[in-house]
Amino acid sequence: MIGYVLGNYLVRTGKITREALSDILRKMEDSRAQLGALAVSEGLMTPAQAEEINLLQAERDAYFGDLAVEEGYLTPEQLKELMKKQGDPYLCCSKVLIQEGILSERELGEALEEMRKEEGLTPEQLEEVKRGAVEKLLPGFLPEEAQDYAPLAGTVLRTVIRLADRNAYPGRGEMCERFPERRQVHQALVFDGGLVDCFAEEEGGLMELAGIFAQEEFTDLNEDVMDAAGEFLNCANGLYISGLSRKGVFLELKMPSAERSAHDLVPGSLCSIPVYVRGRSLRLVLAKIAEEL
Repeated sequence: MIGYVLGNYLVRTGKITREALSDILRKMEDSRAQLGALAVSEGLMTPAQAEEINLLQAERDAYFGDLAVEEGYLTPEQLKELMKKQGDPYLCCSKVLIQEGILSERELGEALEEMRKEEGLTPEQLEEVKRGAVEKLLPGFLPEEAQDYAPLAGTVLRTVIRLADRNAYPGRGEMCERFPERRQVHQALVFDGGLVDCFAEEEGGLMELAGIFAQEEFTDLNEDVMDAAGEFLNCANGLYISGLSRKGVFLELKMPSAERSAHDLVPGSLCSIPVYVRGRSLRLVLAKIAEEL
């Protein structure tokens, strides 16, 4: 997350080019191993155990390390050591920027402070960005009227990070009057009233997300893109309602649809959140349904 947030700021301010940002992100990826691969290489887990945890992640909204501890494959102490070896995201980012001669330590500190102010982040929120802690960062990015959406939005964003781009990050959400006019795919989560969430195209982010998920390169915003985006949304929402069901709360998922949303929505309940995937943006829009469908 920090690589994209800081990197895009450096591009906007002319300190680096878009091509340089791609190179920085690639070098960050090279210096930061996947936790499962690291656990296997350290002899703490077998490949079969790592694959089992990967499959569990397809059913539950949880981090690899937390599931590995829960299943008894790692101890909390082993997880802590692995995370140290994996590398702190911000340290990896700053190391690349300084070693490549892009910024000095002083210039890096100045750029971070300028970026924090421009993005409207508190010092505490900046620390969460450095750590990539979406679940802690997201409530501060949502308007007061949309705080109830944080659990669902957090699950969707964590799914994007886990399945599409581990550097993906949210922007500041805002209340809006209606669903975007751009191409969109939405899905209803029904209980007494219910919720509806939606992916809408903005600057190539929806096509990027769909392409990664479908393992296909899309050049047009066609029905195949909408189908793949709908499947991704269904996967994320499925994780959310699965988590609720373990707490005794049961919701029904409607089929994703790329048709214009015609739900009877609670007035003033729509919230739009920009989501950046590989430097391109889409919109995650959430709203409350007025009555059970």
